[in-house]
Amino acid sequence: MTNRLINLITYNIYKQNIINHVDLRKMQYGMQVVLNEFIKIATLLFLFHMINQIPLFLFSFAVLVSIRLYSGGLHNKTTLGCFITSLGFFLITVLVPQYFNNISVFTSCLLTLMSIIIIYIYSPVTSDYRPIKYNQRIIRAKYTSVIITLLWVGILYLIVKNNTFFTSGLLTLSIHSLQLILGRRINHVRV
Repeated sequence: MTNRLINLITYNIYKQNIINHVDLRKMQYGMQVVLNEFIKIATLLFLFHMINQIPLFLFSFAVLVSIRLYSGGLHNKTTLGCFITSLGFFLITVLVPQYFNNISVFTSCLLTLMSIIIIYIYSPVTSDYRPIKYNQRIIRAKYTSVIITLLWVGILYLIVKNNTFFTSGLLTLSIHSLQLILGRRINHVRV
């Protein structure tokens, strides 16, 4: 249904010969990404609203999106695969902290250090559809993702007083860093 609508819009623009073929394909891909992400986020919001976990979901979402924007990550080939991966990710970062929210100082420091190192080594992990072609942009994305990670670490350790939110943020950083390793191996994108 959504692809049909996007194809119809793209076809009408194609008929009017407004933009070239390459830009038309980029625009079509962009519309598909935006629409699919909107549907995915709306569905996730609905699901976490049903289990009364919107604040924790939004916190984990904010941590993930702010870092993933620059670090990239695991990319699925299908919209359904992306939704299932995202749902699994957020179920872990939202539900697990409610039962295991007293992580030892040693474990939290170890997970934090591991996450920072992995994000530094592996980011950015791009998709085949949006590769980064210029070395300067790769370096900028790498350092920006590390800086944002360090900002979140500071927020978690210095500002967040709620153990459940702290654990959720820590899990978000840790799982995302592991997804970078998987993304690099599965996506086969070397930058």
